[in-house]
Amino acid sequence: MYRIELCDGVSVQCGSAKITKFRTQKVARLLAYLALHPGNHSRERLIELFWPELGLDAARNGLSSTLLYLKKPLERELGQPEGSLIQATRTTIGLVPGNYTTDLENLPKDFDTERLLPGFYDDWVLEAREKLGATLAATPNDYEPLPATWTPYLGRDDTREQVRELLNNSRLLTLVGTGGVGKTRLALETLRQREAEGGAVAWVELSTLTNLAQIAERIAAALGLAGTAALVPVLRRRAILLCLDNCEHLILGAAREAERLLRACPNLTILATSREPLGIAGETILRLPGLSETEAVQLFCDRARRAQPRWELTRAERPFLSLLCLRLDGLPLALELAAAKLRTYPLSELVQRLEDRLATLTSNHRVAEPRQQTLEASIAWSYDLLSERDKVLFYSLSVFHGGWTAEQTIELWGGDEALRERLDTLVDKSLAQTEATAHGLHYRFLETIREFAQARFAEQSEAEQLRWRRAHLEVFYNLLLTVPRRYDPEAAVRSEAIRPHQDNFLPALEFCRHDQPARALIFCWHLSTFWDWFAQSKLAYEQLKLTLPLPECQTRDNDRLIALDELHYAALYTRDWDTAEWVLEVSNIAQESPYYYRQSLADLYIYREEPNKARPLFEENLRESREAGTLEWVADALFRLHSPYLLMGDFARALSLVEESESMADASYESFSPNRRRALLRVKSLIKGLQGELDEARRLMEPLKTPKQSHHEIAYYLVLCAHLEFFAGNFESATRQYGTSIAWCQHKGFDLRGYTYSTREKNLAQLREHLRDEAFQALYDEGYNRDFRDVLQMLGIS
Repeated sequence: MYRIELCDGVSVQCGSAKITKFRTQKVARLLAYLALHPGNHSRERLIELFWPELGLDAARNGLSSTLLYLKKPLERELGQPEGSLIQATRTTIGLVPGNYTTDLENLPKDFDTERLLPGFYDDWVLEAREKLGATLAATPNDYEPLPATWTPYLGRDDTREQVRELLNNSRLLTLVGTGGVGKTRLALETLRQREAEGGAVAWVELSTLTNLAQIAERIAAALGLAGTAALVPVLRRRAILLCLDNCEHLILGAAREAERLLRACPNLTILATSREPLGIAGETILRLPGLSETEAVQLFCDRARRAQPRWELTRAERPFLSLLCLRLDGLPLALELAAAKLRTYPLSELVQRLEDRLATLTSNHRVAEPRQQTLEASIAWSYDLLSERDKVLFYSLSVFHGGWTAEQTIELWGGDEALRERLDTLVDKSLAQTEATAHGLHYRFLETIREFAQARFAEQSEAEQLRWRRAHLEVFYNLLLTVPRRYDPEAAVRSEAIRPHQDNFLPALEFCRHDQPARALIFCWHLSTFWDWFAQSKLAYEQLKLTLPLPECQTRDNDRLIALDELHYAALYTRDWDTAEWVLEVSNIAQESPYYYRQSLADLYIYREEPNKARPLFEENLRESREAGTLEWVADALFRLHSPYLLMGDFARALSLVEESESMADASYESFSPNRRRALLRVKSLIKGLQGELDEARRLMEPLKTPKQSHHEIAYYLVLCAHLEFFAGNFESATRQYGTSIAWCQHKGFDLRGYTYSTREKNLAQLREHLRDEAFQALYDEGYNRDFRDVLQMLGIS
């Protein structure tokens, strides 16, 4: 592994050998540039950067000579194989990813950026110093904090040091062992130590996931990202230790995602915990055994004193403790569960009861691994000490996915307020855990304990299981009814409060389709509203497609019509034209409401950019609205009619329709929401920009800079700012603005739609071609990484 130092001068080290002098300063400059800008660079770009004053042939010769003087000392003189650091083809030059580090990682915030490449005054060096300064001054990334712990970490000193050494020499380390052996806690302590040393760390818990496709989303959420599009760019920018915890149930997906990220992000290191290796190239495997007897005794005694403060280990009891540690195979979880029972039994009786339980479980599970038998025995023994009522509470809670609140438990049990104290009993007995979140106190099971609870649940009668599954359905059916249907800041806050419970929605819907199909449709379209808040339209329409064909959902009622409408527009937002068209065919809406049929079909044509097909449909609705004489209908029809003219490039006609709609809105003020009025202003501003009247366009935008805006309105405002910069020919500024706009959408989980989206994509393609990829990406990243507090301040919100 090469170490390239860029502070206080350029040098390269490999092992004990180090080079501090280069044949020419240009050689040092080229190396510094390649180290600061990972990836392959075209020879033409490097020629423009370093030999702008020379003719093409002379510049090419200069690059070839400099490259020769660079490769020779770095690879041959350091005793390394050719091509181990510098990779050069006929068209590109770059440093080999993963084979080098720089001294720019983990710098202190007070670092003097003038120490970066002193004596170099190229523009790219000045930009690098400025960017480094901004990075050091910025607040830390919005990573999820490491999970809190309530007890000290004891033992495994040698193993912890081994993990540190392995991580220094491997980009993927997997801790492998049975459930309860302490993989998660060891990984957490490793990250906590790295964080204390100033390193960047991120914790990704996978145990609640049920779908391989959710892994990337969970990683993005741990990094403070609303979507996965920015995942690779963010991980490329900074050296980070990423922990993927509990991979075994999604082993294939975890392996693929780890391999993808490691290939794309040369500064990334992954620490995984699993019951089996990921099985990909470059993986280092550390199999984690149980604690040694000394470590197990230390752990048990510490936890015993916490459970029973006056407890002390006597000489007479020492043999019993050794036997207990042996029977539990030194598994930390089993030891902690056992220590908690000293409140009830003396140590000698504990060992006897545990031995009886182990003998029973071993005889019933001959094919299971011994440690799995021991862990299950420990959990079963703890479960058997509960009262009969608490046993029911324990297994009933297994219907929750990813945790629950006290209020949800009370609702599950039909309003029994005494459950709050009984939940604390489960926590005291180490059968449940609590964690404080931004939305209050949450309870959860450890994964292995939840599996045990599910097994006890499966032993119950069918009637008993249906009782709790139906109660679980009611909890989350009622919760979904509170999902707001309008876009505003207060609604966004309420939706975010519901989001931590989203792991429960899909299982509840699946059960509803099976057990109460007549209710499934209304459940599904409320759920699609929730998913739409978080840019999951694809998931929404997949579930609607599964629900709508049910025989119980074939009644011609309002619920079905609303669900079909939700499915139609969810398909439009995800650009699935076939599904959108299919919905219109099966909905029978053409007979029941020709007006809404024409509107939905016209919207489909607009999304497919077929304005000539959409225009007559919108015109027919306008005619019908005028005949009805309802100002709100007329204003809405006028506003919708502008879309085909906008797509056809008839900006004057589109503007006149919007202005006429606006006049109708003024005439029926009570019928028009502030959201619609702001939408009118945005469209007018866009059209003025398309017509070249940029001053007027910006004047129209001024009223939009108010505190009364939703996340969605801010998203449209930001992309409109970018459009106007593009129309003005300010291509660099436009690129930055588009980066900010997209970052906001991803952070808030929102997809732009319609003409605004298509215009953005076309403009971005032109900008990339005009500016060239490297310059475009740098400007885009600058805007993408903009502090959102600055964005909100610009809008008068902060």
